[in-house]
Amino acid sequence: MNASSEQQLDPQFNPQRTGGSQQFLLVMILMVLVGVLVFQNMDGSGTLNSPLQSREITPRGELGADEQATIQLFEELKNSTVFIQTRKYTLETRRGFRLSVEENQVGVGTGFIWDKSGHIVTNFHVIQNADGATVQLADESVYEAKVVGASPEQDLAVLKIEAPAESLHPIPVGTSADLKVGQTVVALGYPLGLNLTLTKGVISGLDQLLPLQGGSEIHRAIQTDASINPGNSGGPLLDSEGRLIGVNTAIILAPAGFGFAIPVDTVRDAIEKMSKNPLQTLPTLGIIMTDSLAHLETGESRRLGVQVMAVFPGGPADKAGIQGMELIQYEQEISGDIILAIEEELIDHPSKVNQILSQYRPGDQVILTIFRQNQPLEVPVILQ
Repeated sequence: MNASSEQQLDPQFNPQRTGGSQQFLLVMILMVLVGVLVFQNMDGSGTLNSPLQSREITPRGELGADEQATIQLFEELKNSTVFIQTRKYTLETRRGFRLSVEENQVGVGTGFIWDKSGHIVTNFHVIQNADGATVQLADESVYEAKVVGASPEQDLAVLKIEAPAESLHPIPVGTSADLKVGQTVVALGYPLGLNLTLTKGVISGLDQLLPLQGGSEIHRAIQTDASINPGNSGGPLLDSEGRLIGVNTAIILAPAGFGFAIPVDTVRDAIEKMSKNPLQTLPTLGIIMTDSLAHLETGESRRLGVQVMAVFPGGPADKAGIQGMELIQYEQEISGDIILAIEEELIDHPSKVNQILSQYRPGDQVILTIFRQNQPLEVPVILQ
């Protein structure tokens, strides 16, 4: 048997397998060589030594018609949407200092301009329990706001600001009577106090029943998948033509982000009722008061007037020089003005102050008779 025959009879001899092993070994050697070359061209940080270069901008085509329409809607309606901040006052009582009223921001929300007179529509829960509110327009001008209408059962409120007519851009008003599930909607608002944002979605449902915290219910609420977050409350829900169709009022976080809005037809009806029965804004002195125990020159102590505990910074009493209580650190003396009368009407209880002020309007001047350091004084105050 020759060598050729022996090779053919050897079961371990396989020319194809032997050749494959050699190719595999060659590939492995090449990979090691490539790895060595790459490693040699890397700096100590593991970055290739080849220079980092900028990239050219890939040209973009024209925006789609839908995108352009959304951008135009935002540009037109951003001037109709406002940012609302609410505040609450707290009384600071630090020994050795005059009692002071501290102003604290308690909430943010959104609203929209209803008319050229400066009426702003928002949710009632945005301003509920607040001591004051400001409205910021798109041009970043800020105005003090007064509540002139409220419908808690529908979670709606109307504020009033004194802004130039040229700065006020009323929102176009549509109807909610012909809405369809599936149509496009846009929500504008200031979520979490951030800059004005736009979110887009569709109407997910109609004629929903939305319970409120106070026990009342919003009927025929609009459900949308447009993103609505804290701070969006009171903002406008718009159709694709930029018309107001609802007021964003709530969001349910689970199981998914369902937003709800009060239908604009409900809003129009509520405002009509508010216009017939507007809230009467009572003038204020801008003070925190309590019952007083006055010490007269005779040494007698008896209840007389009301004790001014603190004055609101920049308020009517503050501007008139009315003084609040002061705790002297060492002698523990307590001083502060006592209001004895308003326009010669005697004060015997804090409620009497509001009763008397209800006869006046903001801007009127009244004369306060006060008791300061055992001396009666007359102080003119312009009400706000």
